[in-house]
Amino acid sequence: MKVKVNNQTNVIIYCRVSTDEQRKGTSVEVQEERLREYCKRMGYNIIELPNFKEDESAKTFKKRPVMQSILKYIKSHKKEVDKLLFLRWNRFSRDLPQAANVVQDLRSMGVEPNAIEEEIDFNNSNWPTLLGIYRSGARR
Repeated sequence: MKVKVNNQTNVIIYCRVSTDEQRKGTSVEVQEERLREYCKRMGYNIIELPNFKEDESAKTFKKRPVMQSILKYIKSHKKEVDKLLFLRWNRFSRDLPQAANVVQDLRSMGVEPNAIEEEIDFNNSNWPTLLGIYRSGARR
């Protein structure tokens, strides 16, 4: 069971762009604004990390320094983070096996990763199928 301050859900937000087209359509600023509005509406407490915005086209998590620092923070602050939120699943990863592995790792630490525009219910046994569909989406 998680220890919470004032019963708030503690979240980390993550914003990423990887191409010029995405920068024009859904900039990190637009992503951040939508994520912050969502967290405010839901009553979530955002854990303010020094860096949560990434401008990387790297296909692997290991080649994304901001994501690596977020994962390191989560591992070193167990029971303090409830959710890792991002706008869409293709901002998290487009590599299905890798995304599924990181999702499982986060969930095993009690952290729910999720996209606010493509939310997955991890209590539903079909979540891997939805993850596959969402993370391949090339919506800008």
